Amino acid sequence: MTGWQRAALPVVLAASTCVNAEPLPAPNLSPFAALSGRPLLRTAATPRAAGWRLDSAIASHSSIGLDDGDTVYLDGETAWLSFSLQFPLRDGWELALSIPWFQHSSGILDRAIDRWHELTGLPDGERDRQPVNELLHLVSGPGDAFWLDASTSGIGDTRITLIRELPTAAQSLRLSVELATGDPDRLTGNGAVDIAVDWLAGGETVFRGKPLSWHSQAGILFPGRTSLPIDRQAAVLFAGGALDWQWHDRVGLLLQVNADQGHWDHPVDELGGPSLELTAGASWQRRSGSWYLAVSEDLLVDRSADVVFRFGWLSRRH
Repeated sequence: MTGWQRAALPVVLAASTCVNAEPLPAPNLSPFAALSGRPLLRTAATPRAAGWRLDSAIASHSSIGLDDGDTVYLDGETAWLSFSLQFPLRDGWELALSIPWFQHSSGILDRAIDRWHELTGLPDGERDRQPVNELLHLVSGPGDAFWLDASTSGIGDTRITLIRELPTAAQSLRLSVELATGDPDRLTGNGAVDIAVDWLAGGETVFRGKPLSWHSQAGILFPGRTSLPIDRQAAVLFAGGALDWQWHDRVGLLLQVNADQGHWDHPVDELGGPSLELTAGASWQRRSGSWYLAVSEDLLVDRSADVVFRFGWLSRRH
């Protein structure tokens, strides 16, 4: 192989596969963090064609936090479903709309997750101190009081985003506005309008002769005034990164990390502490799009959901 052929290999591989090199929408689904307006990691590119995606997740919660009279008790499961549409506008501009749905319930995964933690050696959190497959989300302390022990469900807060691709390669800026369409009493929304700005970047290379895409994100969220009886931070920094290796013509391997500051002005880590979550999975390419399946674990224990199983579909946009 000549020098120019080796130099052109990454471009040829990327063009020939034409894969959906898109990071996973992996929100922090801890019951209160899930209500933040933090925009999810996505590709910096703005494809020319419109597209849609359907994402789902089931998150299991198990944590107890105490701090000088403040208590946060989380036990149950959260199901999340999100339908998103993306519309290209003028060159380099894109408008996107996401409508989520939440369900909080007692769930059925506790025993399976106990076995998973035993198998992998991962920490089991507070599970041995909580009932099996029951629901209770509790926040109590001076000035704070919230209690949810019955299953709830409903539409969450709708997010509208405007993306501008920058002249520099594979970078863009995004403005996100999340509207208060959810119900704070049901833990499906925060009752506020949240605004966020973030910078997105990405690129492609070759690893072991296969295309490898990378994606990154850094931004700041300005939370609105919530109707929940818990104070929010004035501003929240967040960041994320992802790798997508096209291991086979139709199979991609995904690895992703998301991090942010605590979204709530609260002394207990379950609400006020920073979070770090790892997601690993695989995607299966089809002619019209791609399926993905992934699992998330909280690297900082109790700051995000204990275990999250994710599944979704992304339409092809080339």
